[in-house]
Amino acid sequence: LKLGEVRNVVAEGEVRIEQSGQVATCEKVTFYPADERAVLTGRPRVTNGEAVVSGEVMQLKPSLAIVEGSVDERVVVTLPVMPDLGYEGFGASAPSSKNNADETVTLIQSRTVRMIQEPTQTLFKFSEDVLITATNLEVSCGRLEVTAREMPVLPGSATTPVERLNLEKVEAFEKVLIKQTGRVATADQATILPNAGKVTLEGNAVVTDERGRISGHRMTLLQSERRAIVEGGGPKG
Repeated sequence: LKLGEVRNVVAEGEVRIEQSGQVATCEKVTFYPADERAVLTGRPRVTNGEAVVSGEVMQLKPSLAIVEGSVDERVVVTLPVMPDLGYEGFGASAPSSKNNADETVTLIQSRTVRMIQEPTQTLFKFSEDVLITATNLEVSCGRLEVTAREMPVLPGSATTPVERLNLEKVEAFEKVLIKQTGRVATADQATILPNAGKVTLEGNAVVTDERGRISGHRMTLLQSERRAIVEGGGPKG
């Protein structure tokens, strides 16, 4: 008996896939060997270290995961917690307080996300109605890119290191709106460097708090130094 090429393999019922430290679960998965592709449906969920991704339909390829949601069920990604990037205002200092977000994780929601696995880092690309909720921070935009680097950590007395994700950079594009305790910022683009405590707003950047409003082409907020640098330029000078 001569068998032809295997076009697809279907697995159903509490499916669990483990590969290279990544675990995926769902109710049904269809493998396409020739394309090196798997399609997961039925509450698909992927866990990669500290990152957890869930959605409605998920495609897994070598070093790439594409997750799609719907109008009612958006894609949800859970990442490690970010530090409080709040800063003192333009005038006298304001009381420090935080929002009601879960401060143990960073939650990002969107309609679609592409998770690209690289040798030393993971790149998350979110699109359509993106919302990020973190410590004293809420950001909405049209598109978002998050770079997370894998850091080896020795957990106590264990001899084998485990991988821990460190959020290095968050880049927001298209109608960016940032809300923090006591202030609101808008811009065409924003770059957040959590480890440096730095937020850069570009393109029609505006920050408003209870003491006033400031605007410019580019604005750099330095949380550790409690100051803001505002630059002119751009189409409006």
